[in-house]
Amino acid sequence: MITWMKSNRYLALLLLFLVLVAGIITANIFSFRNIEQLTTQQIIDTKIVETKFAASQIESHINKVRDELISLSKFPLPEQQAEAGCDSQSALMRGEQETKLEVVLQADKNGKIIACSSEEFQDYLSLNIKDKDYFKIPRQTQEPFITGVIRQGSSRQIIVAVPLFESASYTPYPNFVGKFNGILFSIIEVNELYYLYLLPVIPLVNGEESSFIVLDAETGDYILQGENIALYGNISESIPMQGDKPNTVKYLEKVGPTIVTSSDLIFGKEHWKLVILTPLENTEKEIRALQKQYLITLSIVVLTILSISLFSVWVYRSKEKTQQQLSKATSTLGKLGITAALEGTAYTTADVTLEPGAVYLIKDHDDNALDLFVSALNKGFAGLGIVRDDPRKIKKKYHLEKTPFIWLTGNKIEGVPCEKEVQVLFSLIREFMTKSEKSVVLLEGVDYLILENDLEQVTKIIHNFQDLVSGQQKMVIITVNPNLLGPEKMKVIEALTQDVYGRDEGIQLSPQEKELLRFINEKNMDNTLISYQNITDHLDITKPTTRVRIGRLQQLGLVQVEPRGRFKSLKITSKGRKLM
Repeated sequence: MITWMKSNRYLALLLLFLVLVAGIITANIFSFRNIEQLTTQQIIDTKIVETKFAASQIESHINKVRDELISLSKFPLPEQQAEAGCDSQSALMRGEQETKLEVVLQADKNGKIIACSSEEFQDYLSLNIKDKDYFKIPRQTQEPFITGVIRQGSSRQIIVAVPLFESASYTPYPNFVGKFNGILFSIIEVNELYYLYLLPVIPLVNGEESSFIVLDAETGDYILQGENIALYGNISESIPMQGDKPNTVKYLEKVGPTIVTSSDLIFGKEHWKLVILTPLENTEKEIRALQKQYLITLSIVVLTILSISLFSVWVYRSKEKTQQQLSKATSTLGKLGITAALEGTAYTTADVTLEPGAVYLIKDHDDNALDLFVSALNKGFAGLGIVRDDPRKIKKKYHLEKTPFIWLTGNKIEGVPCEKEVQVLFSLIREFMTKSEKSVVLLEGVDYLILENDLEQVTKIIHNFQDLVSGQQKMVIITVNPNLLGPEKMKVIEALTQDVYGRDEGIQLSPQEKELLRFINEKNMDNTLISYQNITDHLDITKPTTRVRIGRLQQLGLVQVEPRGRFKSLKITSKGRKLM
């Protein structure tokens, strides 16, 4: 069995995913049998939330009216208000913009209505309400009062009242400064509460409405009820009372199984209960819709798993094909006579320290990359250089004896390893890094590799470099000539590497500063120490001017000043050479 799986990896992998898909489908078939029960519970949960929300909105509305009246009562009313009558611009509203107050009325200390904020209540003027609870109770208790439902003809109302006291200035509530001076009260139409808060949660279901009841929790009296409540028959025994399970499915004689959800409303001394009734037969459409959604989701999951399975097999095959190509590469380090060896100390002008575990980018083909490469060799890294110039000249310039180089060219040169195929080069680099725990690879002319091969191949190799060096004492330095690639291809390379010197900072130098920088670089290349006095003599400037010029170049990071006893030597930095 194991032998078969090894020889048929793709088939075994696909078979594994198919077994997984079959398991998911089987599990969902059993779940689908209980979908109606699950859907019913989901609908019950939704109705519970809707019921509690509607109850809290009604309760909040009434308490908001009370709080707004309290706020209005904190301020002294104008003396002329008693003569004002009813006016939509009445001072009773205090310029309120967003308010729950439909109307505000004022009664004096004798119970006579003397003002209102809406002309619709003009007939209320001069009426005396001294015998009404909403006048007597605020006067006696000096506290706000909310009535139960009061019938006024065919309408049902809730009245909210707060006491007023004589005062000439603002006083925080409760305002007991002065004598009782009447009340402010507002009228809330119960039907308005239905349209605002109940109608949105009792939608049409299959052409028929759910229904509702608002009742007094203490007496059981109905305060508000849906017009179609008669269709439900006798429901008094189905209404949840104190101690009952508040939300459940109950059987009603005329409509059968019905979702009964309830929530309490508490304001003032009133305790109401909102009950919403939803026949289960009205939820069939929702159940079918959820079942359809469930099947669609299951289909998407199965198709996704199958797609991932096929994609995984394709990726696996591609990776294995690449590995096979690499293993067939004809060049190996042994055949090329390359070994990983540590170099002795070599001269370098590098002033940048590279940390292992990264792939570094240097733009332009110059000596900066070689300086950084040699600097790493000096720190005990075994190095492999893949360069565009003659490796024999490079080794001679830097006095390198043990470090191997490969000439990046399609020509065959006797005594010098040469290669330009990107897959072969990666195979050699991987082999070199595997044999050395602490290694650095210099790869010059990535632009040349892209032109000889293609961008996709080279970017894959750079990705593989990242895998080789990540978390290891290894690093790769690559160089690119941006002028040969163009901005789009450069963006791809930059995204995969760390730019050693960063972006061009747009440093502007005067002609004298440029000459100074060139002179320092020239002396450094000849290994000649250069001092402030040399600069003064060469540029024929004063010593203070020399210090100013050197100070600015030092501040820009273009030169370094190295104390040597009483003598100060000047040295150009990598940034300075790059700028030149």
